[in-house]
Amino acid sequence: MLKNTARPLLLSAQKFDVIAGNPPWLSYRFIKDRTYQAEVKSLILRYGLLESSDVKLFTQMDLSTLFMVHC
Repeated sequence: MLKNTARPLLLSAQKFDVIAGNPPWLSYRFIKDRTYQAEVKSLILRYGLLESSDVKLFTQMDLSTLFMVHC
C-alpha cells in the first residue's frame, strides 16, 4: 500500500508528455448494471457518438471509443 501511495508523488516530480494506456474493450451489451448502462448511454449521447434514434447500434457500441473521447 505504501508503494502505491508514494508512486504518484514520484511521478508528479517528473514531467511527461504522453500517458499510454489500454482502454476497456467492452461492448455496451455486456454491461450488466443498469445504473452503469444509463451513465454510459448518457455519455455516448453527450459526446455525439450515437444519436438517440440509433437504438440498434447502442448494444454494439464499444466502450474504448467512449473512453478515448471522454479522456
